[in-house]
Amino acid sequence: MENQHNSNNPGDPFEHSARFKRSQAVLLARVAMFTAAAVALGYLLTIVPNFELISATVALAGLTLGASSGFVVGGFAMLIYGGLNAWGLPYPPVWAAQITGMGLMGMTFGLLRSWLQQSPLKIQVIISGCFGLLLTFIYDSLTSLAFPLSAGLLHWHNWLAYFLLGLPFVVMHLVTNTLVFILLVPVVFQRLRRFSL
Repeated sequence: MENQHNSNNPGDPFEHSARFKRSQAVLLARVAMFTAAAVALGYLLTIVPNFELISATVALAGLTLGASSGFVVGGFAMLIYGGLNAWGLPYPPVWAAQITGMGLMGMTFGLLRSWLQQSPLKIQVIISGCFGLLLTFIYDSLTSLAFPLSAGLLHWHNWLAYFLLGLPFVVMHLVTNTLVFILLVPVVFQRLRRFSL
């Protein structure tokens, strides 16, 4: 019959809706996979001081899935990691800083995706290293400044003193993370590009 519904019609709204739902389901599954990987790597490397792969995993989520999904992966990864941490729950301001900082990591690398995709590997290494360094510094600054706030120390002298006390650990974290973003993130991104949405 001429008026029979044809699901093979490319303009068919039902077929379009089905494709959209499938793509959303795939995206949700990939967000969950990246989040689980970030949390698992976080727990796996807990005993290694100033070395972590959560940031790199979240950045790769942003590069692979886009800015909004990268933010979700970063935020949920730290929400779960902090909530189930063997050392106990972090103070709420510190926890919020962790969630915000890691969400910013995923979102920023999601915004860099098209730039990195169009760049040769050498340029990808430079971009990844520079932004990895910058965003790690932002993350460490947020969490360092949130701790005095948790203790009710609101004067800027307290914030500065705590930041300076933690500076050696921040520097070590910056060095290790920058190396990870230089050596690991661009190479893994090349392998994950075929999964990009």
